[in-house]
Amino acid sequence: MSLSVNLKGRTALVTGASSGLGARFGRLLAESGARVALGARRIERLEALSAEIGDNAHAMAMDVEREADIIAGFPTPPKPLLAGRWTL
Repeated sequence: MSLSVNLKGRTALVTGASSGLGARFGRLLAESGARVALGARRIERLEALSAEIGDNAHAMAMDVEREADIIAGFPTPPKPLLAGRWTL
């Protein structure tokens, strides 16, 4: 299954991306041209998914229940993948 939209030039944040629907959404968004920021607690799985997706993916350890994790996921200045316009 693929999306029938062109997301080139867009960036999506996918939480819960280490498995299941989050991982699937990350793949679908990347296949549709989006840069994807993959967030979850299990960094090893995120790094594997990021490697599978390629240059348009960035893995970041994040527990969305912890504000400090969310803040740490968005450094200043932003990493190259995250530079530019965010579309969330």
